[in-house]
Amino acid sequence: MASFGELLRELREDKKITQKELAQNLLGRSISRFSPDIFKKEISPGRTYGSLISDYQSLSPQQKQALLLILDDMKFRSTVNGL
Repeated sequence: MASFGELLRELREDKKITQKELAQNLLGRSISRFSPDIFKKEISPGRTYGSLISDYQSLSPQQKQALLLILDDMKFRSTVNGL
């Protein structure tokens, strides 16, 4: 009979996740490519990435959609201008 550890390893490998990913999932944490320090980084005077995210979260769904449309337009324009 397989041990608990062997069964857990087999399941984890079947799902193609690492031990670290499994631990983070069990602890309710997510994997991010960003350091937590990024949220403290100032992007303009008096505004950090963390405050920007907080401001975004306080918007209504319609306001969020409008902001995302503006961002998409800005990305598109920068792509077109770069051609």
